[in-house]
Amino acid sequence: MKIGIKITTMRFPKVSLKKCFLFTVAFAVLLLFGFTLREKDIWTSRTQHPLMPPKSQQNPEETQNIALLTHIPTTTVRSLYEDYDKTQDMDNSLFPEGNGRPWYFSNGVRYPAPARINRKTKKRVARLFPYEDSQNDRITNQLMFVPPNYEEIKQQGKLKTILLYNGLGPWNVRQGKDVFQHAKCPVSTCTLTANREHSATADMILFKDHYIPPGVTRQPHQIYMLYFLECPYHTQNIKFPSVFNWTATYR
Repeated sequence: MKIGIKITTMRFPKVSLKKCFLFTVAFAVLLLFGFTLREKDIWTSRTQHPLMPPKSQQNPEETQNIALLTHIPTTTVRSLYEDYDKTQDMDNSLFPEGNGRPWYFSNGVRYPAPARINRKTKKRVARLFPYEDSQNDRITNQLMFVPPNYEEIKQQGKLKTILLYNGLGPWNVRQGKDVFQHAKCPVSTCTLTANREHSATADMILFKDHYIPPGVTRQPHQIYMLYFLECPYHTQNIKFPSVFNWTATYR
């Protein structure tokens, strides 16, 4: 007597490559759509930029210009101000009422008032440095900032000296304070010089594209600032990490 055992194998349904491809594409689209919605919810939940006026007062063209400005990244700077008070107050003096472009745009007519001071802490409300508002680049804040005691500063008649260490040519400016007056800068109590003999006395030394050690004893009140227009790949490798107070780059 013979006993036969029949072994059967389970066959999977045939799936064409075309169906696999369409399924993969559909899944990727749904996944991308889900991430887009999630990202949108994150950004819309953030607080309004401190310099943006209420929506009812926003000019469409001006709003677009401000949005372009506020997406310019900046690097960390070291503040000479005292520790900032974590207040939620908005400095309305940065965006005074009225229509028109801010002063730093072509045909700009809107000018800031002196910054407000918190009555409790006696500190300025304007947020200018990274530790004060880490979620924004603060460029608009800085362009629209006027010191609270600016009228007293003007009456004293003393100018802040800015030394352009790489010369006037790369900046295409003249020596003196004409550039600030011509641009109608809200703060014009500054003067430019390219005379390196002022390295020990200038209020700020501004280096462009590359750093050259001045070779003088640096005074405590001096600000060293580095300006880079190119990306790091095309710029000097700075080997003095603690020499700069401020940086101005598109990063």
